[in-house]
Amino acid sequence: MFDEIGQIIFDNEIVASASDFNMGIEVETIRVDSAGRLTKQPYPKALGNQRKNHFIKTDVYQVQSEIITPTARKSFDAMHYLMALNDTLRNALEPNELLWPLSMPPILPQDKTNISIANVEPKQRAYYEKWIKTRSDTQGLPVGVHLNVSVNDGVLRTVWEAQREQYQSYADFVNDIYIKLAQGFTYYRWLITYLFGNSPIAERNYFKPDEDQPSHEVRSIRSSHYGLLRMFLIITDQCANTSITLKKTLKPAACSVKRSIIPAFG
Repeated sequence: MFDEIGQIIFDNEIVASASDFNMGIEVETIRVDSAGRLTKQPYPKALGNQRKNHFIKTDVYQVQSEIITPTARKSFDAMHYLMALNDTLRNALEPNELLWPLSMPPILPQDKTNISIANVEPKQRAYYEKWIKTRSDTQGLPVGVHLNVSVNDGVLRTVWEAQREQYQSYADFVNDIYIKLAQGFTYYRWLITYLFGNSPIAERNYFKPDEDQPSHEVRSIRSSHYGLLRMFLIITDQCANTSITLKKTLKPAACSVKRSIIPAFG
């Protein structure tokens, strides 16, 4: 029923700890007016200086608000932080402002140059300007949720004590654990995207009339090359004959690997 690691977790009665994660959550949204168009209001005054607020920031564009929770040892605590910060942002909005509920933006103006880049430090603004030039004029507008997770250290130590003879170091062991997690995520990525990142259509003016675009509804425009394309590192484990998708290079535990960069689609 379990693989070796699963059996260790079960035998040591740490299933509950292994089922939860250290977690930080980032939620991006778009501020709109009461007509559902991009707001023309600046960063909410009640939130203070947008360059110094570490929990409610702007993303690439001024209309994009991003909530960033502190790191929590339990996902339940991270959700509490998120709800409190979400209430803070909503209460700071102007009376005619709302938060757009979808990851794909609302109806856009035909002239995208009128959408202001975020009021950030000059170095960051220069980065955003360079980033935008390498993409279409709408690819930076989709928003989403980022989950930053790590395995409970007590769980890792318990499994490590049972498997330490199989690894040269604790770092190799930890890398291997995260590779296994990445394999599982990649295997079910299509379902996770469908359930939690479904964005099948784009509103008016996201695509230009003569621009390449989907001819029918798709699982996720946002996660495809039409939205916010991600490049991933593919590591193929020659011993296990499996491949995984990672954003960072991790040191392989024992077997030789092959690496290649490919675009990741939702």
